[in-house]
Amino acid sequence: MYGATVTLSDPTPPTLGTPSGALWGPGEAGGFHKGTESVTVSADDVGGGIASIVLSADGRPVETYTAPCNFTFAQPCPLSTGAQTLTLPTTQLSDGTHTLTLVATDAAGNQSTVASQNITVENSAPPPPVGLSATATQPGGSTFTATWSDPAGQLVPITGALYQVCPASGSGSCSTPAATPAAGPATVTVPGPGSWRIAVWLTNAAGNASPANAARTNVVVPPSSSGGSGTGHSATATTPTIHVTETLRGRELVVHVSGAASGKVRVGFTGRLRGRTVASGARTVALKRGRLTVMFRLGPRTAAHALIRVSAKLDHELAVTSTLHRPVERPKSTR
Repeated sequence: MYGATVTLSDPTPPTLGTPSGALWGPGEAGGFHKGTESVTVSADDVGGGIASIVLSADGRPVETYTAPCNFTFAQPCPLSTGAQTLTLPTTQLSDGTHTLTLVATDAAGNQSTVASQNITVENSAPPPPVGLSATATQPGGSTFTATWSDPAGQLVPITGALYQVCPASGSGSCSTPAATPAAGPATVTVPGPGSWRIAVWLTNAAGNASPANAARTNVVVPPSSSGGSGTGHSATATTPTIHVTETLRGRELVVHVSGAASGKVRVGFTGRLRGRTVASGARTVALKRGRLTVMFRLGPRTAAHALIRVSAKLDHELAVTSTLHRPVERPKSTR
């Protein structure tokens, strides 16, 4: 005998076990599925053994377990697969409802009863909130009430929101994102005088959120005033970030800036006499190790008689100003 052909007779379909795992359950996101999830399943057969198990999504195979088979044997494939784990990157599917199926096939081509499961995929963050605005809780204050509306028609419910405060200029550091109820309002306190940008973005029941989907609105806190008397200077606007002092040494105006922050500081002055600006100047200097000094050379009349106001702006946002006060000259005795 030089050869033989064997025909396998196996009319009995295989048996598929009960699937388990996040992909076949409520998912890893509160009833919604996102990212890569898996299902674990086994299959058994009484004839030629199990050849494969296929996981499909909406009728399209996404992963296949292939058993080690040798068709030179009377029983070419294993009678049981044991527990096998199949994975699905849900990002391959659009957000929404999809049907998963599992099918086992034996060596004779018989297929098991189909195991089917419907899942809802949600990998996207909610769109931006609608109509974001912010109103100061009191005139000139640094606390604002931010209001907005949640976008309609969402597949997954919106469950919360996050907000953040950044300098409106785009330079400088932002605050740590803080949580607030989904539909607001949020009470937002900005660091101090200056222009600020409030950003709000939403979180859904699947835990998705992205600052890229934020709505933004700008707010401005004006400088606050405070009085002073005597020699030296009186600050007309201060912030806890930087402080300014100045001294007049003959015709040399010496300005000292100090603070815990760092960055570029724009230091300037104006001199006014009889309601007119008679002198001005400005320089941008880096605030290093908490302090810097800038000197301006004044003209004789400006140094002797003008009202001199000094200003300092950190990163063009946080600003302080002060006014130089000279000692009052007493009239000389005529005796």
